[in-house]
Amino acid sequence: MFVGTCSAYYATQTTSNVWDPKVLRGLAQTCNVGEVNHAQITFENQLGLAKISNGGFASTMVGCTLNGTLPLVYKEFGVRLWPRSKHRFSECSRELFMTTVAWQSAPQFVSPIMHFGIHEAFTDSVRSHTPFLVSMDHGTSLDSFLSRPVNFTLTMSDKRNLCLRLLGGLAALHAAGVFHGDIRAANVVLSPSRPDSLVYIDFGLSRREPADGRPEDGFRRHRWTSGTIGPIAAAPGSVYAPEYGRGGPTSATDMWALAPILVRILIRDAADALRGINDDNTNRNVRDILKKRRPYEFVGRAIWQRIMDCTLNDPTKRPSARSLLRLFKASTIDPRKQQLIMGKGTSS
Repeated sequence: MFVGTCSAYYATQTTSNVWDPKVLRGLAQTCNVGEVNHAQITFENQLGLAKISNGGFASTMVGCTLNGTLPLVYKEFGVRLWPRSKHRFSECSRELFMTTVAWQSAPQFVSPIMHFGIHEAFTDSVRSHTPFLVSMDHGTSLDSFLSRPVNFTLTMSDKRNLCLRLLGGLAALHAAGVFHGDIRAANVVLSPSRPDSLVYIDFGLSRREPADGRPEDGFRRHRWTSGTIGPIAAAPGSVYAPEYGRGGPTSATDMWALAPILVRILIRDAADALRGINDDNTNRNVRDILKKRRPYEFVGRAIWQRIMDCTLNDPTKRPSARSLLRLFKASTIDPRKQQLIMGKGTSS
């Protein structure tokens, strides 16, 4: 496994706090991620220009191609967000490393990094070395999939399968000690024609739990380990659990963020999709999202309550991904009411 090699490699790098092209290339080599020339990437496809999205830590372009063939997602760690070179390379390195760790932990449920690269960018006539990552374009985000008007019907069986995919992936990650840290419907992607293709993306805020035989990854995460609640978790009830800013991602903070996604899937119908309730701006607050969806007649109360328990203030009382996965696996669909109910012998 490359993880131990990468960790040992980074123990020397973080001591001197060196983050540069040489370090990124060394990491990519240990992670078996090849380098690609920026000139090989075309920022458009048959339908038009790639879609640009500027996040808090990187700029993303969806709908790119490599030599005009493979559909790709391009993610750049540029000067606009990271003026200092070492920060650009540190952020890119962290995402490359943690995504590869996550992919090895749950290969069926994580979209791996396919390529990395470094190109010379010019901002205000100043030249800079800018790293980027390339991954597969899976079609659309779960957020877009759930928000757009319905042109087809999702049966309760379809909804149950989507929930099983989400919980199956998270249970596998948590079992390997990997906590995502930024779960939202925009960070889950799938092909609209194949809901079973659903995978997690964007592991730039994730954390691997230290344990015997599981060395530290060597990254400093000042954003959420300062001992105080910073801007990333400023609003209690947001997609970041109340305790997030005091210790960063855990299995419990991931479950807090997953709850509204499960609810959105289970109650999805034409009227809900047309309302287009998203996970950002005024609708980022988990409890606000859940308030808009009172107990749903097509989901048994016991299952519904376990999902609601994911947003309890006490993280120790939230269900684990594994226990909720077990509940969904044992669930059945009442053919008369088309209601998702607990299976026989399943405890709440």
